[in-house]
Amino acid sequence: MRSRDLGRVDAPETGVRESGETVSDYVDAGLVLPRRLATGRTAGPAPGTRSASDGSTAPDLADWRPPAAGTVDPRMVAAAGTLLAGLDQDGLAGAVLQCERPADGHLLMDIAAHAPQRLRAVLPLPARRVVADVPRLMAHGLVGFSFAGAPSLDAAWWDAMLRPLAAHGLHLHLDVPPESWDALLPVVLGQGVPVRLALPRTADHLCRAWGAFRVLERHAADEHLWIGFVPVLLRAQGLGRLVDRLLEVAGPERLVWASGRDSERRGHGLAEQVAALDDLLPDPQVRAAIAGSNARCLAFGRPRPKREH
Repeated sequence: MRSRDLGRVDAPETGVRESGETVSDYVDAGLVLPRRLATGRTAGPAPGTRSASDGSTAPDLADWRPPAAGTVDPRMVAAAGTLLAGLDQDGLAGAVLQCERPADGHLLMDIAAHAPQRLRAVLPLPARRVVADVPRLMAHGLVGFSFAGAPSLDAAWWDAMLRPLAAHGLHLHLDVPPESWDALLPVVLGQGVPVRLALPRTADHLCRAWGAFRVLERHAADEHLWIGFVPVLLRAQGLGRLVDRLLEVAGPERLVWASGRDSERRGHGLAEQVAALDDLLPDPQVRAAIAGSNARCLAFGRPRPKREH
């Protein structure tokens, strides 16, 4: 079975695996590491701990090292193989990985380093400082940090967190309540860091997002604001019009889709996400951008393909 190399993908297209199955160039911009794979390094004592942005403790990623040649942990290879097989089964070219538990950061980096052509890693933002050796992590798949929950509005704290992200070209993934957008977005935007804002994943929160939508409209033109959504949840709630409105105010260039942290528990497979995306985005050029090209630009450093007019 051949692997799709996102580093060589220039435009959306469809290929065929040796098995004869179709492989799309869709890229999941927010695939949370399934808990069944959270084994291996995270099962043992961490060499050091540091507080994460959600208040929990995580292994100190300054201690992380890529698996050395000849010393690859077979559990890591198995975990990466299982994840890639799932992407292949659903016809996805790649994914940006995240972890629910900060303690799984080492495992996340191990898996991303195992298949850098198809996988990238987003780690929980530390509470105190971003690890000093970011370039080493970036060389093995790190593309950003995430913050979830009730955010701080301390501009000085955010400045200290975002400065190293801007210096290294990393992005910030925000998964915060809609009521915080008005105060938070002016703080995090304009600092040279792409900010990927996740739309809510529940019906109640999505309804509240409508109330905060004027905030997105005010910032939609900001080149650093990216917006992510879970296709199957928007379709299930009949909120395709929300996607239409996002396309009106922000355009298709900075919209991405993600399967979301709850997709495995709720039984939403990646194939269902892709089907929902197809339903929500009937325009093939717009769908190609949001389905894969935008994520490749944000997380894999690929230029955008030229759009036909």
